[in-house]
Amino acid sequence: MNEFNIEGMNYYMVNKSKYEENPSQIAIRDYIENVHNSGALLVSGAWGSGKTYFLKSLADEYNNNGNKAIAIVSLFGLNSYEEIDEAVKKKVCCAFADVNDEKKIGNRVLNGIRIITDKFKDKHPVFDAVDTLININYLDFVELSPEILDKQIILIFDDFERCPLTLKNADLLLGIINDYCENIGIKTIIIANSKELEKNDTFKNYKEKVIYRTINLEQNTTFVLSQIIKSFKEEQSNYQRFLIDNIDLIRDVFERSTYNNYRSFKVAINEFSRIYYQFEDYTNYSDSNKFKDNEKAAILLMLEHFLALTFESCSGNEIYKDLYNFSPYIDLGQDENGEDQGEVFDPEDYPEYMMKYECGDYNFIPNAFIEYIEKGIYNMENIQSLFKECIDLKTPSSRKPYEIFLHSRLITIDDDIFTGAYKDALEKAYNGDLFTEEYLALLSQIYTAKQLKLSLPVPPNYKDIENGFDSIDRTNEEAPVFYLYGRKVCTEAKGLQKKITDYIENRPISKNIKEYYDYCFEYFKTINNSSNPQFRYSNNISIELDENLINEILKSFRTAKNENREKIANAFSNILFSNNKDKQLAERIIYKLEDMKKELDSKPIAIINVDYFIEKIKEKFLIQLPQ
Repeated sequence: MNEFNIEGMNYYMVNKSKYEENPSQIAIRDYIENVHNSGALLVSGAWGSGKTYFLKSLADEYNNNGNKAIAIVSLFGLNSYEEIDEAVKKKVCCAFADVNDEKKIGNRVLNGIRIITDKFKDKHPVFDAVDTLININYLDFVELSPEILDKQIILIFDDFERCPLTLKNADLLLGIINDYCENIGIKTIIIANSKELEKNDTFKNYKEKVIYRTINLEQNTTFVLSQIIKSFKEEQSNYQRFLIDNIDLIRDVFERSTYNNYRSFKVAINEFSRIYYQFEDYTNYSDSNKFKDNEKAAILLMLEHFLALTFESCSGNEIYKDLYNFSPYIDLGQDENGEDQGEVFDPEDYPEYMMKYECGDYNFIPNAFIEYIEKGIYNMENIQSLFKECIDLKTPSSRKPYEIFLHSRLITIDDDIFTGAYKDALEKAYNGDLFTEEYLALLSQIYTAKQLKLSLPVPPNYKDIENGFDSIDRTNEEAPVFYLYGRKVCTEAKGLQKKITDYIENRPISKNIKEYYDYCFEYFKTINNSSNPQFRYSNNISIELDENLINEILKSFRTAKNENREKIANAFSNILFSNNKDKQLAERIIYKLEDMKKELDSKPIAIINVDYFIEKIKEKFLIQLPQ
């Protein structure tokens, strides 16, 4: 067995036990090497399970070394004995073709015919001109036999189930194969899914006359995955090395999928390569030829999710419908008094098919991947935002325990943090050392803890919390965005909640918020006059979407070229709006965009961009998308 040689790696020799052939693979090799011919061999396995890949690897190995000539013939679409015989002869000729001479002739089949027939040892005067006549003339001179030029001939028939004769005349197809195996004496292998074939009564009745043994191929998963990686775009050595270095993680996700489908794996690594190389650029990988620890953890997190989502999409699950913008929290709306009732945690709709993956997590849904895999939309800006999110997730937290307690869902906090973090947060509240929004977060967390029947180490004193809030001048306080604002609180804390909420609603706009609002306004105003407009996202500043900003966005979008229209839509979707639950506001914007489409009646690509913008608005304001 050949060693891996990817940028100096010797992964095979280090992990040799992973690559040893299993009994079913050895049995197939024994059949090929045994000089006796007892009938055809059926190699069975589920579709996409790597049967063809393994046998093609064996064929390449034997054809390049030794005294065997293996021809793999696809039966897909072949309707008669004549078509099958033509395909067989062509593939046998190809097995004998000389690569160097082939370059001169330009046709692998013609090259093989010249080698294995006596009539064309010397170049025939019309040999170069008969490519179109080969089916009529030259294949007639190819005589099949168990041995040609001292090499044993072995035929492998692939796509047996996809041959039209299998459905119409399975007995005829088996008879044709038997002619090669029994009458001519050529060792023959059939690749098929026996479970599917067993549904065909004709096949069941005749198979024992042709097939002497069936082997259910048990693949060495690590070996097959690694071989697929090894053969993947040789010029992309960085990506190959990354995949091989993480083969254990890849195998784990592949096996957790339970589909055993190597075709979907090829799809996944092919599509993920684009993401990998964008990530290299994003992290300045080329400067050091390696990722930092948090960057490496981030790309592995993305690889896990991408593989899992691709496997599920390829298996037929509707990942966009089930997962895009999924949230395990249900907004309870307002009660009869107009007060927010908060949210309840209810992941019941999280698809069961994702639970088998360790990376399956309803608190982390990579929408950009789902859009790419299911819709074919590769949004570079959204992918780049995902890069930042994953790196942040994998960067050791600099937040103190009390900050984790106030800024996180209670069910995500580790037990060993909870008690001490609660005490610290309470003490800081008494001393006036929390941001205004953090006071609301504390009140909400206390309520949630009681609802979850978590034991608080010390009871809160709401009067002391109020005194702490009042003790600090908050005039120039910067308002953080992500806190548990507006959730339910205990009855005895409602007065304090109203006091804090009233203060927030009447608080002057902070300098940072005003500056970011002005930046966004200016971006949309000048985007059509900029040569390469780049939007600066903020993960911690929330601004109000008002009529002035709406009008400027729509004005720019109307006059923009399509390239900038997409940038406007993407920038809009990545701004944090404080009024992102105002569905009436969103519907007014959508109405204006729908009206804009009438102006663009003769510009179909522009209309596509308008529809794209409308979809982004619906996602942003959580308006139900049509199925």
